[in-house]
Amino acid sequence: QAMSSLKLGHGLDPQTQLGPLIDRDTRDKVERLVGAARAAGARVVTGGTRPDGAGFFYTPTVLDRVAPDSPILG
Repeated sequence: QAMSSLKLGHGLDPQTQLGPLIDRDTRDKVERLVGAARAAGARVVTGGTRPDGAGFFYTPTVLDRVAPDSPILG
């Protein structure tokens, strides 16, 4: 619940609880890692998506049943 309620936004906005990732490549890497974990059987508890709008955001994500050899754990 705590992760799903975090407010995404500009890093300098005092209301923001989670800012963007550093760049497009990093956001895309996170998206690939989450996708690979899901394809290997992980379950997304919350998040796991790229929100609409500008910026390099990725929703706060919690995964369950991640395989021990999953690249997302490395």
